[in-house]
Amino acid sequence: MTEKTVFRGGVCADYIRQAENALFQRGIPCDNFLKEAFRKDRRCGSKDRKRIRNAVFNYFRLRGCIGDASCVTPELGERLSDEYCPKDICPELAKLVPGWCLDAFEPEIVKDDFSLLFTRPPVWIRPKLGKTAVLLEKFTSFNARAAAGSSGAIALDSCRTSELTALPEYKNGDFEIQDLSSQCIGISTGAKRGELWWDACAGAGGKTLQLADMMENQGAILSGDIRTGAAESEKQLRIQRAGVSIASCVTMDAANQLPEGMQFDGVLADAPCSSSGRWRRNPEAKWVLTEEKLSEYASLQAKILNNISKAVRPGGKLVYATCSLFREEDTLQIERFLDLHPEFEKAEWSHPITGQTVSGTLVIHPASCNSDGAFVSVLRRKS
Repeated sequence: MTEKTVFRGGVCADYIRQAENALFQRGIPCDNFLKEAFRKDRRCGSKDRKRIRNAVFNYFRLRGCIGDASCVTPELGERLSDEYCPKDICPELAKLVPGWCLDAFEPEIVKDDFSLLFTRPPVWIRPKLGKTAVLLEKFTSFNARAAAGSSGAIALDSCRTSELTALPEYKNGDFEIQDLSSQCIGISTGAKRGELWWDACAGAGGKTLQLADMMENQGAILSGDIRTGAAESEKQLRIQRAGVSIASCVTMDAANQLPEGMQFDGVLADAPCSSSGRWRRNPEAKWVLTEEKLSEYASLQAKILNNISKAVRPGGKLVYATCSLFREEDTLQIERFLDLHPEFEKAEWSHPITGQTVSGTLVIHPASCNSDGAFVSVLRRKS
């Protein structure tokens, strides 16, 4: 290695140590740490920041094979800074996740090759209805490509989110930044024009906007979440930018509260979860998740499901989703719910990517479409 690359690798190794400390000592995720660190460190140009970001995230992808950050030498720091993480650093793929996770995953996850966990998925966008062809042509410089199937989603292989939010097409509401797995959840609802829906765990409102688009901005959506402040403000801004007029925002605890006197054609709960399906983008999260925390999420999810099911009209849909790949939060959660609620049954729907019939539940494997991982179940209240 040249003197320059050794120095550059040393900087990357130093950032890795700082990021590890920020995560384990102060609970700060990598994205937040790097944003603040780059603001303070004026030595870093855009190319330097990219290499440092690659090094930090690749380290957490491979931490199980490397050891703690003190093991990262300047030479290793330089190798980790490459956009395509060197797989030979971690020949034992099972070490890419904490050991207890292997038995907790849905069976189809551990059946397949874990090597995809080495990589970050592309940025996915959801064009408004009728905008896919125009945006594919517009974004050729980002290596744009359409997803298989009928979703209309577009993958952008060579851009970052910050580049997209500065574009006029984004500011005009022509597209939303939304991973394909998340878009599949929205599509699974089958929401139609004129219906009444409750997005019970709406967060920043991505699926509220997707429902509104599917409903052609006709009908009504109650967009609720327990969080207030910045999250609620962001959702309001997104709704306004997208030109959605059928969504009403409320602060509501989906585990304990119900919209008074309302019965819905559909209720969607994209429930709080471990986010294990997003570990390709946020690999540090897997090293701080515990089995105890997973059990807490599962308990909360059960409360949410049991509560919101009361608001589904006879013949209406209950759609439960997570960005998790753990059985406890996904298939087992639905099995327990159906045992307690014989008034619900699994509904059939079409897979957004393959077009095949889905019988109630779907695990979206990251390898199936180079996206995050997720889970969705569509249930129907018997008439």
